[in-house]
Amino acid sequence: MGGEIFTRIIKSSSAAEVFITAVPKEPARTQSEIAELFAGFRKVLDSEKARILQERIFIINGAMDTVLAARKQAYGQIDDGVPPSFMTSSESRLGLISGVQVHAVAGAAGGETRRQGLRTNG
Repeated sequence: MGGEIFTRIIKSSSAAEVFITAVPKEPARTQSEIAELFAGFRKVLDSEKARILQERIFIINGAMDTVLAARKQAYGQIDDGVPPSFMTSSESRLGLISGVQVHAVAGAAGGETRRQGLRTNG
């Protein structure tokens, strides 16, 4: 299955920004097919020693659990626990997932993941 992966890297003397976009070559209907797509991201992130800064996943309604499981399977230890943003639609000609966009950074001093609680008024 796999997918087409497009990578753009912008480097400075001390850091790099890595932009990765992937689109399935064929309709992805199973967790293992989707995991192959994320494995392509893992390969790029590992080769650039980059960490995910922002991730957007384009899926059909109801596919979130399958896609998250595939993502976890492919990312393994590079998953920092921060959930991606999901963009959903009611249908897609590409199966459960239409594409993924990742913005990552490399070379910058190692940071830590923090979560800030949300407050509602009233």
